[in-house]
Amino acid sequence: ENIRKFRGEIKNDPAFAKKLAKMVDPTLSGRAGIYVNDAFSVSHREHASIVTLPRYLPSFAGFQLEKEVENLSHAFKKTKHPFLFILGGAKFSTKMPLIKKYLKLADYVFVGGALANDFLKAKGYEVGKSLVSDNNYGIRELLKNKKLVLPTDFIKKDEIILDIGSESVANLASLIKKSKLILWNGPLGKYEDGGAEATKKILKLVADSKAESIIGGGDTVALVSKMKMENKFSFVSTGGGATLDFLANGTLPGLKALE
Repeated sequence: ENIRKFRGEIKNDPAFAKKLAKMVDPTLSGRAGIYVNDAFSVSHREHASIVTLPRYLPSFAGFQLEKEVENLSHAFKKTKHPFLFILGGAKFSTKMPLIKKYLKLADYVFVGGALANDFLKAKGYEVGKSLVSDNNYGIRELLKNKKLVLPTDFIKKDEIILDIGSESVANLASLIKKSKLILWNGPLGKYEDGGAEATKKILKLVADSKAESIIGGGDTVALVSKMKMENKFSFVSTGGGATLDFLANGTLPGLKALE
């Protein structure tokens, strides 16, 4: 039902991978079966069925995997400009490589969600009881970059930031209007606790814009699905961690295994 229930899968055990291969090619002759990876969302994992199984069978990329690579590559190959990157969510450690990379590649990088709290705190603004990271990640140096755009709505000491406010939405709306490519990963508020309104408004603005729009990240895509807007964007990625890793590194273990 789920191959990750097997220890050999997670440990990337060659014996387990060979056992899987023999299910379709008992003699491993290379004639009886083929391997197709159409699971982009797990292709960032170095598991047996992703990186070792392809060694034992003729291996190919599936149609969805090809679509993911082709569309997400627009973020760093022959990119349209002005290019707006909207980044939200809460996991600073996984998002920092993206912030650093796209401050070089994009024209504007809007940081929202809990990620913005660290930047705002570093600038000396009040973040109240909001979630902040224990590490500084070299934020002060990044604040010097003029491409970085942060929320401009602030709070009091006894408050918690759950969403970006109307002023920030208006600022972001103006950037959306002038952009030809919009890449978005991660919600702009704590949507599970009632902080989804701004994200919904911005999703509608992006959907109505003339820009090429690429949406990724599990939470963002879940909201897109809930709003039944999957067909309103140029491309909606099926990946969560895989999308982050591909945007940051330009490849994944599962893709390298098919080379």
